[in-house]
Amino acid sequence: MLEAEYRALYGDDALAAAAPADADGRLRALHHRIHGYGPTALCLSGGGIRSATLALGILQGLANVGVLGNFDYLSTVSGGGYTGGWFTAWLRREGAVGRAQVLRQLDPARAADRRSRDAAEPIAHVRRTCRYLAPQGGIVSADMWAVLATMGRNLFLNWLVILPLLAAALLVPRLYYAVVSAVESGLTAAPCLTAGTPPAWLLGGALTGFSVASIYTVLNFAGVGGGWSQGRFLRWFLVPLLAGSVAATLFWSSYPCSLDLRWAVGISAALPALTWLVFGSLARRRGVSRDGSSLRAQGGMRTALAALVSGPILGLGAYWFATYPFGFGDGEPLRELYAVLAVPIVLLLVVITIAIFVGLASGALDDAALEWWSRCSGWIGIAAMLWMVAGVLVFYMADLLEASLQAMDRALNVERQTSATVFTAVIPLLSSLAGLAARGTAQSAQPSAARLALQRTTLPVIVLVLLCSVAWVNLRVLERLEYHRAVGGALCSQTLVGASEACHPVGAGAGEIAMYGAGLVVMGLATSWFVPTNRFSLHGMYRQRLIRTFLGASRKDRAPNSFTGFDANDDLNVHDLRDVRPLHVITATLNAVSSTHVGRHERQAESFTFTPLHVGNQSVGYRQAAEYGSDGGKPATGLSLGMALAVSGAAASSAMGIYSSKARAFLLTLANARLGLWFGPPLGIGPLIRELLGLTTDRNPYVYLSDGGHYENLGVWEMVARRCRFIVVSDAGCDPTYSFDDLSNAVRRIRLDLGVPIEFPPLDLSRDGQGHTNRHGLVGVVRYSVVDGPTVPDGTILYLKATLSGDEPVDVWNFARIDRAFPHDSTSDQFFDEARFESYRALGFHTVLSVANGFSGVNGVRGLFDAASHNLGADR
Repeated sequence: MLEAEYRALYGDDALAAAAPADADGRLRALHHRIHGYGPTALCLSGGGIRSATLALGILQGLANVGVLGNFDYLSTVSGGGYTGGWFTAWLRREGAVGRAQVLRQLDPARAADRRSRDAAEPIAHVRRTCRYLAPQGGIVSADMWAVLATMGRNLFLNWLVILPLLAAALLVPRLYYAVVSAVESGLTAAPCLTAGTPPAWLLGGALTGFSVASIYTVLNFAGVGGGWSQGRFLRWFLVPLLAGSVAATLFWSSYPCSLDLRWAVGISAALPALTWLVFGSLARRRGVSRDGSSLRAQGGMRTALAALVSGPILGLGAYWFATYPFGFGDGEPLRELYAVLAVPIVLLLVVITIAIFVGLASGALDDAALEWWSRCSGWIGIAAMLWMVAGVLVFYMADLLEASLQAMDRALNVERQTSATVFTAVIPLLSSLAGLAARGTAQSAQPSAARLALQRTTLPVIVLVLLCSVAWVNLRVLERLEYHRAVGGALCSQTLVGASEACHPVGAGAGEIAMYGAGLVVMGLATSWFVPTNRFSLHGMYRQRLIRTFLGASRKDRAPNSFTGFDANDDLNVHDLRDVRPLHVITATLNAVSSTHVGRHERQAESFTFTPLHVGNQSVGYRQAAEYGSDGGKPATGLSLGMALAVSGAAASSAMGIYSSKARAFLLTLANARLGLWFGPPLGIGPLIRELLGLTTDRNPYVYLSDGGHYENLGVWEMVARRCRFIVVSDAGCDPTYSFDDLSNAVRRIRLDLGVPIEFPPLDLSRDGQGHTNRHGLVGVVRYSVVDGPTVPDGTILYLKATLSGDEPVDVWNFARIDRAFPHDSTSDQFFDEARFESYRALGFHTVLSVANGFSGVNGVRGLFDAASHNLGADR
């Protein structure tokens, strides 16, 4: 990728045929060649329309001092990409012949008369439509109501996918409860294990599940499972173990005879011991890998003996639990409790057995083996916890909700059906609104204590209430579907349960649950087939409006639809910009919330770029931009520039990189606040479920991309990776307290990921100094010599901050007195009026002129840095 960019920028191959063959050596050689040229870069930060407008002024200022055309790279993130895309689209449409004219029109000083100002139509177009989401605002604006209608439609369609599948998932504990009710026989003198009867099948299922889990374990410790992933562990150990536990607990309910303690202890001791002896011996004969990933247990007899001694713990515990007098029968007071606790108790017994086994076999196990057992026990604990939480939700929280609704009905004198209908509709809506309220963005100021409390405490509670309400709706529907009825048409009474095969407790009809669950699954899956994950997120609405305002601005032959105002030809392909300079690098975030990479679990994300040459990142690889898929997934159609800008600016997203949380992901997906996009082949329901559960990763065939600011909001990371020597960065993030979150994050990420330190003088900009002592920028040093060797030159970074120094034009100063938040208006405000737009633009223009004061245009970008260093008091 770097070699292709080098060739595109400088016209020759970076490395000769004798270049190092290994990747690391080749990269070092390439970096040294790049240092010889000293690339330059302009970075425009994220921050929505605020950063886009300030960036326009920055471009105009750089055009005024004569260096805008000298940059090699243009790196943009989020809102900075609005203006960056607008600029590169304008250059592309004017071509090489009109490039100089574009740069002249960008300079306000060269547009001295009214006629020439009108000639810069792309600037006038953006100013007119700066309320890009709804240019014609107001309560009766068709633009505004079109946005609301789109949001409402997409929300409803996504509910038709998500809510039925959620409801189906919450039927699993109730289905288990129904099966327990159906097979519970009580102790009797009938034949104990007759072939083809439920007890025989269930016992066989239990033994099979435990055997598969045991075999998987032994093969790991025989040294053949060093390369087996966590996913394989879940498929071949945890799922069989869980299935075996379910089958065992159902066997206890269906078995018509008294359980034999000797059989329980004998099977639990013999099964793992024989597995260690037989499969362990076979695996060792086959040959064992001796790399560092292998797990080894010394001596089959010792481990078999440890299994023989520890196994009865599971057998004794299971026997005690299976024969405990739960009181099943006519009143079935504890059957629901059995459904909640039976399987977790079996899993707990497995964990205890593992602990005793590890203690007895510790001499035969190394540290790596102990770690394997610890992680194994942790996953068993997760499964037990999730089973109990689901059971409590389905059986007890739903009942509590029902009691609360009945109390509300009595207090308000409301009919039961009315309150139930309102509740069913309102809870998902309120949950969605809560997710929107807590969406947060990377370009916001430090969240308040109240918002942090909402995100950490209230959001999980809201998720809990939503799940309870879904479980409650399930129970109410099942009551209506009950078809087992007694004399007189009434539901089977508790006294008849067990006395007649046609009777069962309320909500425990296996037939009704299976029918209802199948209907929910079919509904969710069928709807997902017609409602693609990408198509009915908010990405399309957002992308269309960005294209209309910023990419359509430079089209001289626009022919928008007379009714909608959109022109399908306003967009460009990213690969069509390959001849435009500066080379545009659009930064997004690859979300890997569930990544298991060591050291990456906190960041939960990686940088991901769209350039006219390539799309991708170092982790998942790069593909040529011309071959990247379109929105419709058609091969080799290339990537839309509007799509890349919208993804880079997808601030509201279910996965938000380093700002992600499981509860927020759940609620934002439910609220369909999903500006991000899946890339790859996102077929079926899988991607949406991964969003809902916060399971985005970089190891799937498809990846989820969102706002570049969810990883690094200034766009500097990618330029340091490209070894740019002179970097101008515009920081228009929302930072009213001057905590420099985006700058600090960029410096930290670059040091951690690339090993390159960036040093700045003391940051003496502050809220108190705004309008008085604050300067408009700082000059820092990028220490490339630390990683590339002492012979390479260090880089220089000119950091431009959105602030006030007191020397701004009178209209900017006046606006700051009116709007106390200026120049740090909230990123959530994407509806700028003309005065706010002009104030930010003028501030960006003034910022460049202030730091470049006295610059004569000599030596291009290097000369600009010399002037800035002098004016800002920096010692280069």
